[in-house]
Amino acid sequence: MNPSSLDALPYIKQTESADGLPLIEIDHPMFQALLTKQGAQLLQFQPRGGQPLLWMSSNAILKPGKSVRGGIPVCFPWFGPHPTQPQLPQHGFARTLPWRLEMAQADAMSMRFCFMLQDDEQTQALWPHRFQARLTFAFSVECELYFEVENLDTQPFELSYALHSYFPVKQIDQASISGLDQLNYLDKVSGSQRKLQAGPVVFAGEVDRIYLHTEQPMQIHEQGRPAINIESEGCRSTIVWNPGAEKCAQMADMPDAGYQQMVCVECGNAADNTLQLAPGERHRARMVIRAAG
Repeated sequence: MNPSSLDALPYIKQTESADGLPLIEIDHPMFQALLTKQGAQLLQFQPRGGQPLLWMSSNAILKPGKSVRGGIPVCFPWFGPHPTQPQLPQHGFARTLPWRLEMAQADAMSMRFCFMLQDDEQTQALWPHRFQARLTFAFSVECELYFEVENLDTQPFELSYALHSYFPVKQIDQASISGLDQLNYLDKVSGSQRKLQAGPVVFAGEVDRIYLHTEQPMQIHEQGRPAINIESEGCRSTIVWNPGAEKCAQMADMPDAGYQQMVCVECGNAADNTLQLAPGERHRARMVIRAAG
């Protein structure tokens, strides 16, 4: 889909950041949103008359080739460090490459966008497999994502991924997450020890966990603001992350107190839930974010 076709749609304005990152601004009767083709990344989403459902750092670097701190980056085709080659990019390459916009549709109630990433010489130098990935957004008063990966190769391959969603909170130590009680998780702060969640997830310092075998609905709770509902299908892992004060202070793209206003609750498949796709096989997943009530 060429840029002029996108300009013909209502509610859309194509711009770019001061550092040249192409942006798609959406001002729709039902919501406002900000997208970039780099990484097929949703940066902002807010239902009309409601509160923002995503968080983006005020120090985010909006520059081509740089990962953007906030919204929903796509970590693919591996989550975290590469399992055998730690010198490769953290969280894969999908979040810093341009995706092709295949489709955009709009009406008075909703909008849809579909982005596609396919292997090329650049990706094969990092991950020697033929693949096609698609990320489709369906926007209305809620935000719905469909993620699909197809193995175009003649051999099976393994992959892990996460839809690395950043959510806003007023004060992290007053926030909690329900829906993960009695699930096992890998605690990366304590050397990936396996632990069992008891009650809601609460925050008192750095949190970096991969919850395993998850698909149940979750909620982010905080007194004085509506809960945020998160639902998924096809995602067997949930990653919960907050860098805490010490790590946050070392991040150039986050203000020192930024950790207090955000929490990541990421749907995907990682660690024990790493996927293997046979030639021609597809994996599909879905995530929905909405305000409660």
